Amino acid sequence: MLHVIPPPPHLSRWIEGAVVIHLGPGAGISRFPAMPQAMLTMRLARPAGATEAAALLCPPITFHAMATQPAVHAHVGGLTALGLLVRPGAAACLLGASCGAVVDRVMPWSEVAGETEAEQLNQDVRLDTTDRARVQALMDSLARTMAVVAQGRDHAFNQLCTAVGLLGLQASAKLGLGQRQLERHCQAVLGLSPKGFQRIVRFHRALSMAVTATPPRLTGVALDTGFYDQSHWARDARRLAGAPVGHLLAQARPDAAWWPLAARRGPAQARLVSQWLPG
Repeated sequence: MLHVIPPPPHLSRWIEGAVVIHLGPGAGISRFPAMPQAMLTMRLARPAGATEAAALLCPPITFHAMATQPAVHAHVGGLTALGLLVRPGAAACLLGASCGAVVDRVMPWSEVAGETEAEQLNQDVRLDTTDRARVQALMDSLARTMAVVAQGRDHAFNQLCTAVGLLGLQASAKLGLGQRQLERHCQAVLGLSPKGFQRIVRFHRALSMAVTATPPRLTGVALDTGFYDQSHWARDARRLAGAPVGHLLAQARPDAAWWPLAARRGPAQARLVSQWLPG
């Protein structure tokens, strides 16, 4: 079962939303493409026959920096995974205050937010017995940490990510920077070149359009999202997801390995579960 939860208004500048996935018993894998967003995640193991309240936290709660390559995660048994999709600008604030601009790295939340905040989140989660409360605990922890590290930089970083995600190196004029300045700034803030960041954002924009279109118009989607043609998109799919576009779209289901892509189908579902969280 997959739930997509929209962000409450006061957190929408920092997160794109939350996801809760219940994975069934037995061995399985979850596949993720390269992603411009970061993730704050936790996992809970549920022994056979156990209730939701009896689920056990699998420490540590982790922060996943922006990913530039596909990832595969193996799991065994009944598992619940909860995560926040953290906007690139917010992730840059979090990492800049602790680890610097890093990509393709998974680290304990304590390394990003500090030992005190991580322990507070661990305590909150141990007391919580529902997915609703656990997601709220993740959001509260992120909000407390961002209140300390943002210092006005989140707005500037969001502007940078929006412009570069759309225009790449050509965003220099919009941002009032020379191209070499923009290159250095992106490396310092995101750990990635403007071209590299734009490639990942463009790929996800195309995936979102294709997953939600009925039927998918692959050539039209490719052109509408800035690819030269469908083969250009196909090459990026191989590079950033390790699979053909058609396979990704066919597997964008909660019961398939590429279930993260199924979250893009969920606006109606997100509205149904938005009552979980206070506005």
